[in-house]
Amino acid sequence: MIQDFRLKVFATVAQRLSFSRAAKELSISQPAVSQHIAELEKQCQQPLFVRRGSFIELSPFGQELFPLVMEILKRYDEINQRIQAQEEVQQAPVRIGTTPSLAQHLLPTLLALLRKRLPNLQFKLQTTDSDTLSEQLQAHALDFGFSEEEDPYDGLTYELLLEDPYVLVTASGSAQHLAEHDFPLVPFVSEAELGSTEAVINYLKHADAYAFLPLLAAQDEIQLGRLRRIPTDAPQRKRQYFLVHQNKQDSALLQHLLQIAEQNFKLHKP
Repeated sequence: MIQDFRLKVFATVAQRLSFSRAAKELSISQPAVSQHIAELEKQCQQPLFVRRGSFIELSPFGQELFPLVMEILKRYDEINQRIQAQEEVQQAPVRIGTTPSLAQHLLPTLLALLRKRLPNLQFKLQTTDSDTLSEQLQAHALDFGFSEEEDPYDGLTYELLLEDPYVLVTASGSAQHLAEHDFPLVPFVSEAELGSTEAVINYLKHADAYAFLPLLAAQDEIQLGRLRRIPTDAPQRKRQYFLVHQNKQDSALLQHLLQIAEQNFKLHKP
């Protein structure tokens, strides 16, 4: 692990305002904490803490230094995550399971961005239903999963990645706004009728009809002008997307996935 441990000691003491609590948290002796702080103060040529009896507080210079040290430690964490993630991806292909809708709309972008960050990443993508996905994760046949359902399976963690709002779209309809009481008067088509979101999109291109679709699925067609979003005062539904794993909180690859989702899908983040 790449890190300047003295900076870690300084940050911990500054947060806890106690040499003894910092020593306990860092699993080192209190004299060792004092030595690290003394070495830093010698380098800085001024005190970092002010002793007031049995209490300590940051000196004026220590207060200036603290946010800079926290930023440096954050960068160290990012570097170590990159190193750990490279080690993970070089061990074996990452086995990823997903439900069909996510395989078409979220995963291609997410995995492309992940591979851009980790060029050595090799993965095997398996499409399945949510129940089978959970069972395979429990059986350690998959490393991670992506699902639209949160199932109560023991030993699995479901982290909400996105809340994707349903939007009203059409290709050829003339309405500028549809109120809920107008719905019986216009032709609607649904995923239940045609079997998939993609089928609904293709249907709309050739029919004077309307549909409620997840924004993530429809936004490319909207941007290209092939579908048009219609404002409505109907209650908004949302589709939820979960990252599912076996409590791998220490996985750098998992942290990269969460960071990429947060940075690139901000419009849908809950």
